[in-house]
Amino acid sequence: MLLLGHRKYLSKAPIVFLLSLLVLLGGHPGNGTCGLNKIIVEVQKNGLINWTDGIAQARGVAVAEEKFRDKPQARQRAFHTARRAALETLANAVKLLRINAVTTVYDVGIKDPQIKTKLNTMINNAKIIDQQFLSDGAATVKVQMSLRGGFAQLVLPEQIQQIEDIKPVGSSENAIQNTQSAGQIRSKIAFTGIVVDAANINLAPAMSVTIFDENGEEVYGASYVSREFAVQRGMCGYTNNLQAARQDARVAGNPMIVKALRAKGPGRSNVIISNADATQIRDASAHLTLLKECRVVIVID
Repeated sequence: MLLLGHRKYLSKAPIVFLLSLLVLLGGHPGNGTCGLNKIIVEVQKNGLINWTDGIAQARGVAVAEEKFRDKPQARQRAFHTARRAALETLANAVKLLRINAVTTVYDVGIKDPQIKTKLNTMINNAKIIDQQFLSDGAATVKVQMSLRGGFAQLVLPEQIQQIEDIKPVGSSENAIQNTQSAGQIRSKIAFTGIVVDAANINLAPAMSVTIFDENGEEVYGASYVSREFAVQRGMCGYTNNLQAARQDARVAGNPMIVKALRAKGPGRSNVIISNADATQIRDASAHLTLLKECRVVIVID
């Protein structure tokens, strides 16, 4: 099976986030702690991308020949065919996955044949999470793969590099005095993360997101993130519920809430916030640590 096969699968399909369509794959799409009303799912034919839990799923169906339906060997062949169909569907879903506002997984694989080969291997090794043989003779197989860990390590932009811990120079008292003398008085509020309310701007989720202020200056992006955190937990979390975002373990405690003004980029995956909110983020005492550790949740609808 070729993940990066025919270009026809990259026609611009509509982005649909419909939780009611989870029945397509038989219920809850992941094992995360989020309730159904908090999950952001991009639905495709017989497959989905669960942006909240960071997983891709697909379902395949095959029918055993009627005259051999009760034979174990026929059922085994049907399950094998259904699994291959599920993997093909999973490959098509993953090809369309947005890495950032301009790049898809397809683009990454085309540029680097070695990455393409590794991605194909990952997809072919996707875990079977459910299989059934129905009374009408149909075999169904559901497969799942994580978009974090090894997959993220392969496809995330090279600009996301490992950032070592920042070691303070001199005493913390001197550091504070120096900061104040420069006219950069930092907020004394201890924020635990950043929640971006991006409802009603038609934002499309992606694995690598950039937040800009109104002047086009970067507030959050690849250069702020340490690769270990981006690979293991994703560069940001996604939910469709502001209250759920506040309670997300990624930012829970006292998250800063900022409002998105509009989406940016060809893929509508980047965010523009107000200059005032950008200043609030930059002035937060621990903002560099929050960004480095990907303590960002984006609310979309």
